[in-house]
Amino acid sequence: MEIRGPGRVSETTRIESAERGTGAAKPEAAHISREDTVEFSQISRLLSKLSSTPEVRHDRVEEIRAEIERGEYMTDEKLNAAMNRLLDLLT
Repeated sequence: MEIRGPGRVSETTRIESAERGTGAAKPEAAHISREDTVEFSQISRLLSKLSSTPEVRHDRVEEIRAEIERGEYMTDEKLNAAMNRLLDLLT
């Protein structure tokens, strides 16, 4: 590999961890946990939910818009179905 630019890299440098270099045993009190943690922001969680929502059914949206314009959308049957779904969500 060759790197060109303002400076040149002529040799590779070996990097060793501090624990390998000293050779001394670490006391138990100095033990560091190497467990990784990840925290997601509220925006990240919201974006994740949005990306998993189903596709918009444009044909159905247009059909409902036409029913609203004709005054045919709000029927007792549809209101009862909506109320039942709402009650199911709340219980």
